[in-house]
Amino acid sequence: SIVDFFIFDYKMKITKKTFLLGLVTPLLYFGFVILCTIIGIRFYKDSFVPYFFLDYKQFGWFTLGTDIFGVFYWIILQIILVLFISFFLIFFLKKRKKNT
Repeated sequence: SIVDFFIFDYKMKITKKTFLLGLVTPLLYFGFVILCTIIGIRFYKDSFVPYFFLDYKQFGWFTLGTDIFGVFYWIILQIILVLFISFFLIFFLKKRKKNT
């Protein structure tokens, strides 16, 4: 998707809030997983979440220990990572626009 972004989206109009668009899909997916969990859908035989870091029943929401982090902290970490990636993609996109 990063290559696709540089090949086809280089004409995209960039605003100060454009880098937030990278959060849309992960947050929608998180909502989908939580909804599936509430409904009772299983993703694996013994697991009701597709990834260990979303297992709020095992790790809790705000647990913070030496080897255990709650779901909230994993989500914050992923938001920071996605914003970091979005920021640098837009930075390089702006550089490409200047060169063309």
